[in-house]
Amino acid sequence: MFELIATVLNDPEKIFPYPTYPSGVLEGDSTLYKFAYPSTDNPVVRTAFTLYDNDGNSIAPGFYEVALTNDRKFLVLIQSRKILASVPVVKIEEKQIDEYQQNEKELEKVKNAKKEKRNNKKDTTELKQQARLKATITDSGDGYFILDYQTEFIKAKGYIPY
Repeated sequence: MFELIATVLNDPEKIFPYPTYPSGVLEGDSTLYKFAYPSTDNPVVRTAFTLYDNDGNSIAPGFYEVALTNDRKFLVLIQSRKILASVPVVKIEEKQIDEYQQNEKELEKVKNAKKEKRNNKKDTTELKQQARLKATITDSGDGYFILDYQTEFIKAKGYIPY
C-alpha cells in the first residue's frame, strides 16, 4: 500500500491534471511572446530547396530574411545579419501614396497612442504592418525558382536559376 502511494507521489503527471512548467507560464503565454514587436522590418522566407549559384556555392534550406536594396535592383537573402545571396529583380511594382493617405496614417497613429494610454495596451499598428510583409520562394518547373517579395507599398520578383 505504501509503495503504491510512494510511486504515485513521485510521478507528478499522475497527480496534476495539466503538465507542469518550471516558470508556471505556458509556452507562448508570456508577455514576451504576446506583446513583443517583430525583430525585423523585412519579410522572412522559408526555403525547402538548396539554392546554388554559378560558382557551385550553395545555400541550405532554412529561414532567410528578404530585403530589397535601396536602388531596387536586387533582393538579398540575409541570415544572422549576413547577406548570403543577391537575386536580381526582374519585375517591380511600387504603389504611390498621396499626402491624404499619409495624413490618415498619422491620425490613426495618434488615435492608437491615445487608446494605448487609456487601455494600457500595446499599439498594434506595427504588428499589422508586419503582417502585410510577405516573401515566398517557389519552383517554376522551368529551371528556376521564383522569389516573390511584397511589402505594403512594393512588390518585387526575382528569378534564381538552378
